[in-house]
Amino acid sequence: MTGREQPPEPRPGAVGASADGTGAPSGRRLPGHIASALEQQKNRIASGRNLTDTAGQPWAGRTFEHSRPEDPADDGRADPRLAEALRRWGAAEAEETEVVSALPGTRVFVAARAQHSPEHASTDDGHAGDKAADMVLCSLTAPDGRRALPVFTSAEAVTAWASDARPIPFEARRVALSCVQDGAQLMVLDPGTGPGFVVRRPAVWAVAQGEEWVPSYESPEIRDSLAAAAQSFEDVAALVPARGPRADGVAEGGLRLRGGGLGPELECHVFVHSGLTREALAGLMERVSRALTGSEAVARLADSMALKVLDAALLEGPG
Repeated sequence: MTGREQPPEPRPGAVGASADGTGAPSGRRLPGHIASALEQQKNRIASGRNLTDTAGQPWAGRTFEHSRPEDPADDGRADPRLAEALRRWGAAEAEETEVVSALPGTRVFVAARAQHSPEHASTDDGHAGDKAADMVLCSLTAPDGRRALPVFTSAEAVTAWASDARPIPFEARRVALSCVQDGAQLMVLDPGTGPGFVVRRPAVWAVAQGEEWVPSYESPEIRDSLAAAAQSFEDVAALVPARGPRADGVAEGGLRLRGGGLGPELECHVFVHSGLTREALAGLMERVSRALTGSEAVARLADSMALKVLDAALLEGPG
């Protein structure tokens, strides 16, 4: 999803519950507040109460034809604030937090395609007609195998990405919540137009809940969790969070951007005391990896993490 890679082939994928019905991404437990929001939504459906959009209009019975906001001034162009944030990010002038913070409350577009049903539609007189067609959302498969939802800043960006796709407008928070429900762990902003900005899982969850997102490599909670975990290992002087090199997208010409990459975005620097054999170091790193994998803070706030071994002597100041 960088400027030196071809955009993944779009494929149709409907937004709904995951295979196990929980909506949770594989291998990840949803944070309590998101799980609660999804459960409340299920309860409203079960009780027959209609869901509403951000304007309070019911979604029940609505189709793609009725999903466009009733705003005659909406010409399908990109929201100026989001467009400017992406422009600055693409020029390595802005951090990824600026882009993510521009999403809540913003109208964006998803891409839909007609998918023909194997069954024939019936005409009013009972005769079989042409095959029925359903509109389904397009999705992507990231290089690491995870599902990603392409999201576009403008209607033009949708058709530039796939000429047969239809732009469907939605509020960004609703799109993020749909990702959580469907188990898609990533959103990609404007794929095929420049490097494509990757909104990783914790940021998707934050947008879905209208919360401020803090990258894992800057999170005080992650920092404290790693510091506490380091106390369990005699041969570890410190565990320090750092920004991983793959946290950053890459623009045309090799310009390294400030975030927006696929990750791992969190790199844990493992400062190890000298004197360990290769076998002992390997065993230590395996134990550290298991401990951090079991960390609630890491699981919730980090999309993915890599470990890097460093000499504990580097922690010492100049003599």
